[in-house]
Amino acid sequence: MATSSADPKSRHLGELPRVRGARRARLWARLRFAAYALRVLTSRLGIVVALTLGFAAVFYFQGQGKDYIDACYQVYAQLFFEHTEPLPKDGLIRGLYFVLPLLGALVLAEGLLKVGASFLDFENHREIYVKMLADSMQDHVVLVGLGNVGFRVLGELLARKTQVVVIEGKDSGHFVEEAQAAGVCVLHGDARRKGLLNEAGIERARAVIACTDNDLVNLEICVDAKRDNPRARLVMRMFDQELAQKLGDAFTLDHSFSTSALSAPIFAAAALDTMIHGAFRLGDDLVVAAEVELGPAHVGKTVVELRKVLKAPVVGVVRKGDKPTGSFDDDVPLAEGDRVVCQVPSDQLGALRARATKAESGY
Repeated sequence: MATSSADPKSRHLGELPRVRGARRARLWARLRFAAYALRVLTSRLGIVVALTLGFAAVFYFQGQGKDYIDACYQVYAQLFFEHTEPLPKDGLIRGLYFVLPLLGALVLAEGLLKVGASFLDFENHREIYVKMLADSMQDHVVLVGLGNVGFRVLGELLARKTQVVVIEGKDSGHFVEEAQAAGVCVLHGDARRKGLLNEAGIERARAVIACTDNDLVNLEICVDAKRDNPRARLVMRMFDQELAQKLGDAFTLDHSFSTSALSAPIFAAAALDTMIHGAFRLGDDLVVAAEVELGPAHVGKTVVELRKVLKAPVVGVVRKGDKPTGSFDDDVPLAEGDRVVCQVPSDQLGALRARATKAESGY
């Protein structure tokens, strides 16, 4: 078993199942973006209405138009280059005949340019779209930090059909591109800035995971998140194991994980046994997930039967020629060359393998 870090490119987020509710969230974000465009244009149309009503009064008092409504129509027509009446003799009205079309064009062109820039300028469009997408999410997870650890945490969350808003300091890079390609909402900036946490919907989030490579940054993020949303679960990555324990107790964090404490068991176990797939500390015990070869007496048995014989939980199956998997049918018999992955304390691994290889008696 290799102990080196996996190549980050070996896992593509786009291949994972789509997040439940993501399509609805994206549709809602698009509708909100359309509403934004409508608001921009509506404010400009309001200016057009004000110009129409105001200059209509000038037209009416200058004797232009049969009544005020007729004067409004004439001004409105002028704003859109529709000359319904011949050029009048009144000097003031003549001037307005030349000025009003320019005012109308200026107001509408400015509105259309602003909306067009929002739609056509990809960076601006993406920024607005992402903020609206985050604003539409409920009961999601805010993940801060998209480095090696954060990227893999994101993959696990997506595999569990969880909506995620990512906050990452860098606006480019392989991990960011992978996340955006998978349709993940990625906000760029310093998560310690209060406004950015608000944009991520911190008050509606179910959990916050702070896994940057800076202990103090992670701590500050969790403190801010707890203040803004006391109900959210807080999970913090820390490099110092002792500090992680102390902070977890002092700040009532739900979980504070030391990277070294998490990686040490698997490194040590893998160094001693090439068939170890995972390891973790449970109290004073080192629990390992180990691949176990089966003796001829056990070929043809199902996982249900093997659990009784091996006296250990079977958490995975290795079909001959395939990779280990945790998804298997308990009732399908195992063939010759198949193996199982069992989870036991490391000091019981030898006895487990002995039970798996020796011939049965009285079973």
